[in-house]
Amino acid sequence: MIIITGTVVIDPTKRDDAEDANRIHFFEQWRDMDTVQRHFAVP
Repeated sequence: MIIITGTVVIDPTKRDDAEDANRIHFFEQWRDMDTVQRHFAVP
């Protein structure tokens, strides 16, 4: 399993339902690295 975590800073006017409207936190679980690479190869 591959786990990817991160944060993205965004324009707060685009979001109104978060504790910190300037930042999105994400957590992804992937089956394997091949699956991750195919995902990021999609235009």
